[in-house]
Amino acid sequence: MGKSLVKAFKWISNKFNENPLTKNNKLSAYYRYIKFNTEQIFFNEERVYPFLSHTKFYAKKGLSGIVPNIYFGLHEVEEMGFLLHYLIPSDIFLDIGANVGAYTILASGEKNCKSIAIEPIPETFNYLKKNIELNKLDQKVTLHNVGLSYKNDRLFFSNNKDSMNHVVPIKSNNSIEIEVFTANDLIKEPINYMKIDVEGFEKFVLDGASIILENKTLNILQIELNTFGQKYKTNDNDIHQLILSYGFSPYKYDPFNRKIEVLKSYRKDQYNTLYIRDLELAKNRIKNADKIKIRNFRF
Repeated sequence: MGKSLVKAFKWISNKFNENPLTKNNKLSAYYRYIKFNTEQIFFNEERVYPFLSHTKFYAKKGLSGIVPNIYFGLHEVEEMGFLLHYLIPSDIFLDIGANVGAYTILASGEKNCKSIAIEPIPETFNYLKKNIELNKLDQKVTLHNVGLSYKNDRLFFSNNKDSMNHVVPIKSNNSIEIEVFTANDLIKEPINYMKIDVEGFEKFVLDGASIILENKTLNILQIELNTFGQKYKTNDNDIHQLILSYGFSPYKYDPFNRKIEVLKSYRKDQYNTLYIRDLELAKNRIKNADKIKIRNFRF
């Protein structure tokens, strides 16, 4: 037990050093970390925690897709910062692999745009639905408890890996059969910003989303490329080339200075890459965006 605690503190300390929102104020971050985990030891139940100005969420130990926002403020500060600077109320945000809804809450709860959130795992979907109801976003968010692929089918998904649940080849005690669709068939609205986080299944989701990708209303694609696709015999570079073929280019974003930097390839220093089709549109949106207000930060 002692070794696991030391390992956990070492891991979170490294994360606090990496995140710009906590690296210069680690004491308060440690306080939130210890407070949350202590509460979970004694109560072991979901509780409501504040997010940004207008939003909140349910969290409990084990929900790794949302809990880190308690410690950091914004867990993925670059990507979440970009989303908050870019989106406007008339946009439609497509969240593929929404988990319990961190990005969807920010998009619809903070930026007041419509969202379509897709999460295949029933237990995770139930938390997503509760978070949408908690923030009174039922009229802004459309929820789909299905998976996405390159064809309409039924696939097995793991159901015991929290935010890392994924498609598995065979049925087991730790899997569940779920209906999957192509994005082309499921989504008929013109999407402005699409996020994909599907634990290695990205290529198959993209193959079923050609109509969305071809539509010039889609200007932002945020996608996780982390070599997990190897288990499905797909390659991150092939996915990168496919995205380029639709007119997108890869970028990184500094939310504190609102600077967009072009990249030669997808991100290998972190999991998510931002792809932008119309750079000038993105720059104009970001320049005119309201400041993000979180704890002592305004950017």
